[in-house]
Amino acid sequence: MRIVYIQPSPSFGMHQYTADLANRMVEIKNTFLCTVKGFPADRYSPHIRIGTPGEIKSTGFSFDGLKINRAKEIARWVIDKDPDVIHITGPHLWNIYLTRAFRRMGIPVIHTIHDLEPHSGMRNGKLLPYWNRQIFKSASHILVHGDVFRKQLIKEGVGDHRVTSLPLLHLFLSFSAEKKMQTEPLPSPISYENFILFFGRIKKYKGLGVLIRVFADFLLKDDNEISEGIKLIVAGSGRISEVWG
Repeated sequence: MRIVYIQPSPSFGMHQYTADLANRMVEIKNTFLCTVKGFPADRYSPHIRIGTPGEIKSTGFSFDGLKINRAKEIARWVIDKDPDVIHITGPHLWNIYLTRAFRRMGIPVIHTIHDLEPHSGMRNGKLLPYWNRQIFKSASHILVHGDVFRKQLIKEGVGDHRVTSLPLLHLFLSFSAEKKMQTEPLPSPISYENFILFFGRIKKYKGLGVLIRVFADFLLKDDNEISEGIKLIVAGSGRISEVWG
């Protein structure tokens, strides 16, 4: 069996998700990845065959997605691999064209939908519901991150046999680091630090402002016995003033 993953985004988080799937499959299937130049290659198994056609330069719903000739380059690269199944793991305007083209050729297409509704303040957010509907119509199978979203899609008319809920749980490690952790014993004794980690883009829709307020309330509680030395660590691109200040 031959499976091709398409990840049309430079976003690190999207690649961590895709790598988690592809690295599991490469042990039992011929696995390919079609993605962007400059992707985080250390996330992926060296046994995955990777190509970067189409000159993908941006993510989501940017003007870059209107350059359909680049999408055709991707389609040609994928078809050349003679896949039995294709999995598109992230959003891009091209995906509507790609899923329809592959389905016409009789190739089943799985598509992960990360968001059923646009994030607060998201640019071009009004486009997302329309884009989702087109993907629901053209993809063979839909993956979502939560049973509540699966039930929502079924309620909206997507057949229950076409939707799978897959928890978004994976380690933020490189391929080699994860393999090392699996084969080498953990240090003994294991030491723990009292900290909460937020890792991601510093945007309002991430709920970081809520986390900061809850953390502040937690520290101010009179009966709190474990607050001493605890830290909140915020790591990511963006400005904290956008969510707190």
